[in-house]
Amino acid sequence: MSGVLPELTTDQRDAALRKAIEARRERAAAKEAIKAGTVRPAEIIRAPEGPYSKMRLFEFLTACPGIGPTTARKIIVALGVGEGRRLRGLGPRQKSRLAEAVTAIANGEPASSAICRAIES
Repeated sequence: MSGVLPELTTDQRDAALRKAIEARRERAAAKEAIKAGTVRPAEIIRAPEGPYSKMRLFEFLTACPGIGPTTARKIIVALGVGEGRRLRGLGPRQKSRLAEAVTAIANGEPASSAICRAIES
């Protein structure tokens, strides 16, 4: 397998560009739904579908209410996964712990105690 990219026609490039733009729009709408509270992050974590399943963990966490970049990184480190991991790539225990931490933070619990309690369970 060589590292040479296939030659694409103009129509193929345009189709790929449209597909990429649509995927970014779907993820942006998904993040807005999380921020607006129209979907529950814990439910998404347990059964990610559609644009949610393709979201990177860091991107998803920073869209959750009460979680900024620093807290998101702390959660990711506590789970022992990489920032680039996608939601669909998490295991059942990781999903459970993540859902517990996100729910606790959304309910007003301090992030540090929510992370510790969720990871210890």
